[in-house]
Amino acid sequence: MFFSGLLGSSRFTLAIVGFIGCTSFYTLRSDVSFAIVCMVNGTATEEKSGSDTSKCGGTNDTDKADKVEGDLLWSKAQQGFVLSSFFWGYLFSQLIFAKLIVKAGAKVVIGISIFLSSVVTLLSPVAANIHVIFFMAMRIIMGFVQGALFPALQTLWSNWAPPLERSLLISFCYAGNQLGVMISMPVSAALCKYGFAGGWPSVYYVFGAIGLLWSALWFFYVADTPHEHRFISNHEKEYIRSSLGHLANIGKKQVIPWRAMFTSKVVWGIWCGHFASDWGAYIMMTSLPTYMNDVLDLDLNSMGAAAAAPYIAYFVFINIGGFLADRIRSANLLSTGTTRKLAMIIAMGGQAAFLVASGYCGCGQKTLAIVFVTAGIGISGFAYAGYVVNYLDVGGHLAGPLVGIGNTITCIAGIIGPIIVGWVTHAGTSEEWRLVFWITAAILVVCTAFFAVLTTGELQPWAEVPCEENGSTSDEEKKSAAEISTMISCFILVALSYYSSECFKENYLIVLLFFTLLELLVGRASDRCSEKLNFTVYAAMIRAIAELVNACTVIKRPKSYHCFLLTFGSEYHVDLLGSARLTLAFIGFLGCACAYALRSDVSFAIVCMVNGTAVKDTDSDSKDNKCGNDSSSDDDDKVEGDLLWSKGQQGYVLSSFFWGYLCSQFLGGYLSAIIGSRIVVGGSVLLSSLITMICPVAAETHVVLFIGVLFPSLQVLWSDWAPPLERSILTSFCYAGTQVGVTVTMPISALLCKYGFAGGWQSVYYVFGIVGVCWSALWFFYVSDTPANHRFMSKNEKEYIQQSLGPMLTSKAKLKVPWKAMLCSRSVYGLLAGHFASDWGAYIMMTSLPTYMNDALNLDLNSMGAAAAAPYIAYFIFINVGGFLADKVRSANLLSTANTRKTAMIIAMGGQAAFLVASGYCGCGQKTLVIVFVTLGIGVSGFAYAGYVVNYLDIAGQYAGSLIGIGNTLSCIAGIVGPILVGCITHAGTTAEWRLVFWITACILLVLTAIFTLLGSSDLEPWAMGEDREESVDSKQPLGDVEKISVASSKEKF
Repeated sequence: MFFSGLLGSSRFTLAIVGFIGCTSFYTLRSDVSFAIVCMVNGTATEEKSGSDTSKCGGTNDTDKADKVEGDLLWSKAQQGFVLSSFFWGYLFSQLIFAKLIVKAGAKVVIGISIFLSSVVTLLSPVAANIHVIFFMAMRIIMGFVQGALFPALQTLWSNWAPPLERSLLISFCYAGNQLGVMISMPVSAALCKYGFAGGWPSVYYVFGAIGLLWSALWFFYVADTPHEHRFISNHEKEYIRSSLGHLANIGKKQVIPWRAMFTSKVVWGIWCGHFASDWGAYIMMTSLPTYMNDVLDLDLNSMGAAAAAPYIAYFVFINIGGFLADRIRSANLLSTGTTRKLAMIIAMGGQAAFLVASGYCGCGQKTLAIVFVTAGIGISGFAYAGYVVNYLDVGGHLAGPLVGIGNTITCIAGIIGPIIVGWVTHAGTSEEWRLVFWITAAILVVCTAFFAVLTTGELQPWAEVPCEENGSTSDEEKKSAAEISTMISCFILVALSYYSSECFKENYLIVLLFFTLLELLVGRASDRCSEKLNFTVYAAMIRAIAELVNACTVIKRPKSYHCFLLTFGSEYHVDLLGSARLTLAFIGFLGCACAYALRSDVSFAIVCMVNGTAVKDTDSDSKDNKCGNDSSSDDDDKVEGDLLWSKGQQGYVLSSFFWGYLCSQFLGGYLSAIIGSRIVVGGSVLLSSLITMICPVAAETHVVLFIGVLFPSLQVLWSDWAPPLERSILTSFCYAGTQVGVTVTMPISALLCKYGFAGGWQSVYYVFGIVGVCWSALWFFYVSDTPANHRFMSKNEKEYIQQSLGPMLTSKAKLKVPWKAMLCSRSVYGLLAGHFASDWGAYIMMTSLPTYMNDALNLDLNSMGAAAAAPYIAYFIFINVGGFLADKVRSANLLSTANTRKTAMIIAMGGQAAFLVASGYCGCGQKTLVIVFVTLGIGVSGFAYAGYVVNYLDIAGQYAGSLIGIGNTLSCIAGIVGPILVGCITHAGTTAEWRLVFWITACILLVLTAIFTLLGSSDLEPWAMGEDREESVDSKQPLGDVEKISVASSKEKF
């Protein structure tokens, strides 16, 4: 069975920890997307704008009761900059942290990233009450800190995820992202309405506290490599080492082949897919609440639910995509490269289609619009089985640096996306949002096309690790002797397990003698990198022995498990369930959820923070084409804040996170390399939580760095933890926490905005900030940078991971990031395109979904929280499903690694684009359909985790952290521009304005997904292999062959 060795393993536990971490991360990251609806006085902003045409519903009297109007007078443009500011810091941190991840380890970088993000989240309410600039500063700082997360995770998974499990593990880990958004939306809605500290501040406090808790869990459990893990079994450690082959020998200080990376078309293809996924993700994450507020005119409760629904679907599709991708690969149905491309095409194409469709839902079609958006965001989860896993396919142990670069590039989506949305939707009309969806769809399609064309599933030559030539004779002799001893012991077990005859004994002695002599000869057949020959011979010999044994008809079946494996030629595999790596993935999942709760709490809280009535009175003269304008009965459920922030200001607020996020991506990889991913990740969430607690104070008078290091650090951590065949499931599960974080954030923010302490919306920041602090404690308690250092890991699992990752875990050569090679690689640019597309869609929806539900659907606070969470529930599901499917597709050899990544991205981004566009065309009587579309759109985008996310590990290997730092830096543009663009476009909050937003998002998703498909690859890039490795390894060797060698290497142990 596929899960026989994965379930209960340390690598799967790592995926769970990473899943929780991603959930925490995305709650920290997306809380502002919903909180801003409560923070800003929307009424005052609309009054300033002077128009409110093309919105559904008339006068909206019935819904005003449920509106939570904040006291912050931020315009739409300001809100766009707020939503975009996260990516300003996120942009510049990717490459900074990339090197740090390599030196310090992914564990430290990820832990510190979440820890600091939690601290910043806790401080956010204070900053918001002081001035909008201070609040944006908090978001910039958070963005900078979280820039390290994904590169670190990629680096971590490059050491933990076996090739045929990458999609499932990584998709499951990253599915926490969607869970974070999924939780963030409804929780933010609840906190905005019922929370302490004035409502919306509690959004930041809650998610900040959760982030702190996860940081403690991370540091307690996680290790950078299986060899350093305390709880991993030797059996699993050996399996991981054998699965990853030579990659397990890489050390933290090996030189990163930057030049080879940047000159690789495969890397550029992955970056394209990364950009497409991030563009769609950032646009939706930052703007979905705003869209629901502007166009659907949902009340706060409805907005929270509607904004979360897409990320529920996203979560579902991420995991489905990862599962299917791995199943396709394991069944040899498609090559790795084809699997990645297919996932990306489904993800980005589906997202583009649904987004565009949502933009044409009439005012009476709110439900249909939500359905389209949900479907669009949900199906984009397949991208996790596309470009995300493709980083590992192509970069191997360099996946961290590659992801860092990809995140740097996709910061463009985070920066530009919210700004564009703010500009385009300055009136908040459905036409304006329709344009946004078209733009998004175009970007998704184009970037996905590049991904499909450029990427591959093969490990690039620069990502391969050279064998040490000097001073390694004694080590090789010891290794050879150990292997012989293992084989002899296994044969003895076979003999003892049979009630044998003379026939068996004679065959046994002959075969054993021959095999021993063969080992002695083959072990010295080559001075450099003889493992491949060894693995091939062992695989052939083991099966030959099995045939000899089976030929003796008088011999009974073996009684021992090891004999059964030997006789039938099965691979050496350690159970994933109960393993340290799965626990790590779970903690990472919680951390991602916490991080995204801290990140997205403002998306909902801003609805309660801003006095929407005052803003609308200021900004507009009418309120046409907005749903529910005649429903006076719902006014009591509206929570109006005291902040007079215009739509533009709100866009800047939602964008501000990425300003800091932009700057921290490279820092995440760098810090992880120096001090370890454990400290970086835990510290990131802790500081983000503390900053979140300060947000209410900072926001009082006018409109941020740590969270940016999170993902680069997580990539570095996973590079040491995830066996190649488990990378998809572990990392997907870990990162699925981001969607859980957003999902939790939305309804909780709605409740806290309406019923929370400290004035309502302030409690949003306090609650999430506290949660982030708690998680940080958990992270530091449990996580270690490597399996070797893990306190609770069994020796068998440590040995399994070490065997799977191969030389990557033991090499002590200095790791130098090959920046030049990275930036010259077309695969990198394809990956960055996919990263940007995914982040654009994710950030736009995460930051704007509550606003969209408030503006367009006019949902009450409770409904808004539930509706905003639904997409991220789907996102969470799709992330894990995508990771599972991707690994299964790869393990079945249905698709190549590259094709699996591309397929996941196409499904994710295409589906997201389609559902989002469709949701924009639902009428006011179709609120449910709108929520369904948004849920599906965000949900299906979860497949992107099995696409570009894992693709960082594919092509960059040990440099995945650095590369994902670049990708996060670029995708910060989506986080920065997206909310600002949404704020500018939806200034009146009409359905037409939101429809434009969805169209823009769909265009971006489709374009970038096309680039990802064209340029992306799953080959480990030459610059990720090390200089010596580049000379001896063909850069065009199919990853499928490497995977077969890895599997064969596991069998040699018997």
